[in-house]
Amino acid sequence: MNVLVVIIALFIPNNADFESKITYQNTYKSHIPNMTSEQFNQMMGTVQEYYIKGININLR
Repeated sequence: MNVLVVIIALFIPNNADFESKITYQNTYKSHIPNMTSEQFNQMMGTVQEYYIKGININLR
């Protein structure tokens, strides 16, 4: 019976692949007299998206 429990435990997955999307929404405030905050926002972009896939996460 103990051998059966060990064999079953070996086939139970204890980790999973992680998949996610991280979104940042940024605003910029200009400290330069001849450049507005809106110009900075257009130049730098206000949304940054990062996709994460395939990282092995341990679920213990």
